[in-house]
Amino acid sequence: MAGFLAFLFAGMGCVDSSSSSSDFIRNVSVDYTGIYTGTGDNLVSQNSGEPINTLNLVQSGSGLEAFDNNGNLWRGDLSRVNADSSSSFRLDGQTTSGVAAQIVGTLSGEDTTGSMTGTYIEDGVFGIVSATADIAEVTTNTATGALSISPTGDQTLTTGETRQFTASGGGNAANSIMWTLSNNGIGRLSSTTGTTVTYTAAGAGTQTITATIGTQTDSTSISQSGSNLGLNNGLNNGLNGLNAGGLQF
Repeated sequence: MAGFLAFLFAGMGCVDSSSSSSDFIRNVSVDYTGIYTGTGDNLVSQNSGEPINTLNLVQSGSGLEAFDNNGNLWRGDLSRVNADSSSSFRLDGQTTSGVAAQIVGTLSGEDTTGSMTGTYIEDGVFGIVSATADIAEVTTNTATGALSISPTGDQTLTTGETRQFTASGGGNAANSIMWTLSNNGIGRLSSTTGTTVTYTAAGAGTQTITATIGTQTDSTSISQSGSNLGLNNGLNNGLNGLNAGGLQF
C-alpha cells in the first residue's frame, strides 16, 4: 500500500504548484461551479493546518479556481467531460501551514447536484475528498443506440452549397457530441458541438465529416465540386465574343 501511494504521489507531481493550472482553456458542456461542502465532518478527511470544510469552486471553460473555508486559493483544470457528465480534475493549492497540496479526482453532475470525489495529497499526508454542491442544471440526451449521422451515405455538394447534418444515438449528453472535418481548407461547420450542425462547402475536393461522443464515432464522406458559376460566366463571355464578331446564336 505504501508503495502504491508513493507511486501515485510521484506520478501526480502533487507538490509542484507551478503547474497549478493549464494555460489552455476549453469550452466544456457542464458547469460544475458551486460551493462544495464535505459529505462528512470535512471536505478533506485529513490535512496539515486547519481543516478544509468547503471549496467555493468557480469554473471558466476547463479552468478551475476555488477558495477554501480558510481563504486559501486553489487553481486547476478539467479534462474532457464524459458521457455521464463527469470529468476528472485537479486543483493545486496549499494548507494554512503553507504546505503545497493537490486534490485530484472526479467532478460529476446530475440535475442540479454536483459531486466531488477524489484524493487529497501533500508530502506525507493522503486524505479522502467527498463533497456536494448546488450547480446549474445538467441536461442530457436520452437517445439510445449507436451514434449515427443523418443524412446517411456519401454526399455531393458544389462550392457555396450547404447541408445540415444531425447526430443521434449514443445515449449521451447532446452537448458532448463533437464534430470535426478532415480538411478545414475546403469547408466549414456552423458549430463543433451539438446534435445538429450546418456544413458549407468552400472548395473542390473530398471531405469527411465526423461526429464523436465518448468512444463512438460516425462519419460521412462529401464529394465537392467547384461552383457552376465560373463555368456559366465563361460560356456567356465566349458567346458574347462570338456575337460581337458577327456570329449569331
